[in-house]
Amino acid sequence: MRKEVYGYLAVVIAAATAYFFFDEVMGLLKNAGRAVCSAGCYCAANRQ
Repeated sequence: MRKEVYGYLAVVIAAATAYFFFDEVMGLLKNAGRAVCSAGCYCAANRQ
């Protein structure tokens, strides 16, 4: 019984960690995307 409980806890902790990590990575990607877009728009505006 205990092994099952520990296995279940390990799965829950791993899932929570993956979820938060994924959320963090998505936030970083969004910020990076905004930065690249801003830089691209800025360069395009300066070229004209």
